[in-house]
Amino acid sequence: MAQIWTMIGLMGAALATMIGLCLRTIRAEIGGLAGETRAEFSGLRNEMQAGFSRQRAELGSLRNEMQAEIGGLRHEMRAEIGGLRNEMHAEIGGLRHEVNARFDHVDRRLDKLEGLDREVHALTLKVSGWQPPPQPPKEAEED
Repeated sequence: MAQIWTMIGLMGAALATMIGLCLRTIRAEIGGLAGETRAEFSGLRNEMQAGFSRQRAELGSLRNEMQAEIGGLRHEMRAEIGGLRNEMHAEIGGLRHEVNARFDHVDRRLDKLEGLDREVHALTLKVSGWQPPPQPPKEAEED
């Protein structure tokens, strides 16, 4: 019977050794997978960061181009508006000069009419001896 117990002990020891070796192998494999996973994730993280950096650089470049383009358009618009403003001032000055000349002409004609009115009045008095009723004074016209 001692031999049977020795065999049972040897078999138990062999079974325990096999289980221990299997557990070590499994732990080593899990550790290797964890290391590979970390390395893979680290590589992906680095690739993503590089992609984001490229996109930031491209966006910065586009932003600078747009700002330059907008600045150029703003400069062109200011120049165009300044030119239009000068043209409008010149046109308005010409129109003002023309209107003043026409008003001067109308004023001269009105002065002649007032003189004619006095002459007709004097002629009426001389011919008929009749004097028309006095007219109320002219009030200043409101604008």
